[in-house]
Amino acid sequence: MKDDPLLVNKILAAVLAALLIATLSAFAADLIYGKKHNSQPEEVKLNLVDIQDENSSSQTIEADTIEPIESLLANANIEHGKNIARKCSACHTFTPSGANRVGPNLWQITGRKVATVQGFKYSTAMKNFGGIWGDDRLNSFIAKPKNAVKGTKMNFVGIKKAQDRADIIAWLKTLR
Repeated sequence: MKDDPLLVNKILAAVLAALLIATLSAFAADLIYGKKHNSQPEEVKLNLVDIQDENSSSQTIEADTIEPIESLLANANIEHGKNIARKCSACHTFTPSGANRVGPNLWQITGRKVATVQGFKYSTAMKNFGGIWGDDRLNSFIAKPKNAVKGTKMNFVGIKKAQDRADIIAWLKTLR
C-alpha cells in the first residue's frame, strides 16, 4: 500500500466494473431471449379432448380450447386453404410422388394412419400418438402442433383462425 496510494480505489473500481458488466449482460440476455420467469404467472386455460379412432386406443390431447371444425368445414374455401397451405410447403410436399422434406409428404393425409409415410423419420412422440388423421385431429394439430403432440419435432407455432384451419383441411381432403 505504501507504493501505490490508489490501490484501494483500483480494487473498488474493479469490483464495481465487474458488477456493472454482470448487470448489463443480464439485461442484454433478457432483451435477446426474453424473460424466463414472470413474477405473476399468466393464466393458462386447458381442456382435454378425447379422440377415439377405430384403429387406436383413446388418446388424450392437452390443448388450448380448440373450436369444433365440423360446422366450419361445411363452408370451407378450398382455394383459400390451398393458399394458406403454401406456408407449409417450406417443410412439406403435397403431390403423389412428393419427396419428404423436413416434414413428411402430406399427399392423402386425411384418413391416413399417423406416422406412416415411407422413408420419413418420425419422432417417438408422433409414433406413440398413433391413430388416424381425421378432421378433429388435424384441427388440433394444425392449431398448435406442440400442444397436440408433446415432443413432436414439428417446429411450427400453428394457425390461430379456426376458419383458416377448416379451409386447409378441406383442401387436404382433395389431395386424393
